[in-house]
Amino acid sequence: MLDQNQVDQFVQHVAYGEQDEAEAMLQGEPKLVLGKGDCKDHAGREFKGITGFQYALWAVDWHMWEMIRVYLDKEDPESAAIQCQAQESLTSDQGHGAHFSFEPLMAAYQTYLDRFDALCQARNWEELDRLWIHGIGGAQRAVVAHVAQEYCHPARGFDPVPDFQAKPFPRQLKGDEEP
Repeated sequence: MLDQNQVDQFVQHVAYGEQDEAEAMLQGEPKLVLGKGDCKDHAGREFKGITGFQYALWAVDWHMWEMIRVYLDKEDPESAAIQCQAQESLTSDQGHGAHFSFEPLMAAYQTYLDRFDALCQARNWEELDRLWIHGIGGAQRAVVAHVAQEYCHPARGFDPVPDFQAKPFPRQLKGDEEP
């Protein structure tokens, strides 16, 4: 029988994008890959009775789900398909939607871009700052861990558009100044 505290800790590592820690737990206790636990992500979203694989699917964190899938296939080759089928209704029923949505972040960027020229012409720096800090910054605070980790990538920016499939993927949430 799995220790529920260990399952919760494993799922929490997945939600925080702590891939090395999650994999270390699976190496020590591979059956954790089948356990359903509770977690809260960095944005404060709570998930109940979810597997680490299901959370990674919801978060569209393919780096994480690829790592977990290796352990799933060893423990129960049919489990990945079963978990995939159950994930969308599980996360939707909990109010999080079938998958993480980038729409709020994209809308915040679009609002900023749409209003930028007019606000600059009017010299309305206060409103421009508000849109940047609260609009875009607020939407960035709500992203899932692997997206925040892309923002904090230590060796690249977003211009030119990076290859998001490059490996290894440094899993860190430290910016230039603070975690």
